[in-house]
Amino acid sequence: MNVTHCAKAQQAEMKIIQKRGFSSSNIFKELEVEKTLERRIYGVLAKHPLMLRRVKIARGHFWSNDAMYEFHDSIDNANEDGRISDDQHCYIMSADLIASALRRESGQDVHVAVEASSKIDRYDVDWAMRSRDALQAAFEDSEALAAVYGWEISDDDRRYAESNGVAVYISAPKR
Repeated sequence: MNVTHCAKAQQAEMKIIQKRGFSSSNIFKELEVEKTLERRIYGVLAKHPLMLRRVKIARGHFWSNDAMYEFHDSIDNANEDGRISDDQHCYIMSADLIASALRRESGQDVHVAVEASSKIDRYDVDWAMRSRDALQAAFEDSEALAAVYGWEISDDDRRYAESNGVAVYISAPKR
């Protein structure tokens, strides 16, 4: 894994964040959305449209467990053996949350890339799709899905997400 490459990808992401108008005060709101997602992920992904069960966080920002270490090893191995590129490795490792779960109806294993934002936009949808595609390449035996989670989304961005197979979850902000 080319660490310099990943650092460049993260710098590019920071430039996009700045263009989107995020200031340091907005960062705290975005972190709150991500924390809320991690606390609610089990209930969120159990709902329509994905309707998953046995949801486990494979990668998140605020805590760790043995499953997360195994997931990181699997992603590193997929990168080392050429199943995913350095770019794809960065997309997965920079996703706000990755969960593993089972489809409620079929019991099929799935991995879900979830992007969280107080105001979901096309950038979040695109990042979720790139992470989903990278997960599909890394885990050929399971289905990869994408979702966005946040407090609001425009009608145009919702249509864009849904037309690209990205599940949309809207939740009220914590009061």
